[in-house]
Amino acid sequence: MKKIGRYTQEEVEAIFDKAGCKLLGEYINVKTPIEYIAKCGHQATTTLDVFSRARFSHLCPACSPKVSYTPEQVAMKVRSEGCELLSLDKVGKYKVVTLRCKECGEPYSLTFEKFCAGRGRICSHCSRSGERHFAYNPSISDEQRTARRDLSANIKWRTAVYVRDGYTCQVCGDDTGGNLVAHHLYGYADYPDKRFDTANGVTLCESCHKSFHHSYGYGHNTKEQFMEWLKQDNTEITQETKESCAS
Repeated sequence: MKKIGRYTQEEVEAIFDKAGCKLLGEYINVKTPIEYIAKCGHQATTTLDVFSRARFSHLCPACSPKVSYTPEQVAMKVRSEGCELLSLDKVGKYKVVTLRCKECGEPYSLTFEKFCAGRGRICSHCSRSGERHFAYNPSISDEQRTARRDLSANIKWRTAVYVRDGYTCQVCGDDTGGNLVAHHLYGYADYPDKRFDTANGVTLCESCHKSFHHSYGYGHNTKEQFMEWLKQDNTEITQETKESCAS
């Protein structure tokens, strides 16, 4: 259910009627709680946003089916899909599985519910790269693809930087996975001879990466800028990391 613009009261009532429910309150917006009578006959509260996306929105929360999987069943499901399960954790009311990406070998996490829905067979970085990317254009030249960083060599370079740095941000130590960036010390566009040199790369988390580019912009970056950024008081850098990057 998608619409540009505000829903009318009649439109919202029709959405609930279609699901076999009856709207009781006045609709304000998609995020404001509203009461309704579910198909099961119980009165409940929801929002239009949640109601339109819920798998069992025609039932109240108490009557919605609750499927519980044992750790053994989770492991069996993951193996049946040809994936490697590294760990299983309970975060809130969700089971979160940590898997090893079959493309790059990096650990990544997602909820088991999403996995069962067919998502997350490889990590988000690999699923958005190369021919899998939604904007991939097979008709462009290698020269154009180089400019867009869509070369397999760049993917291999990025993975090599991650492996060398232990899949850990070299600034703040974040190793949760799924949010890492291989940063070029000397800019990709300005220093083509250094593009795939692992010594010209450093692993950063998305937060640290944005912090650097917020200070120095996204063009004509250099290693000297990075070293200057490391010395700033608002960065949590160890002396060992500074010396490592300087070498």
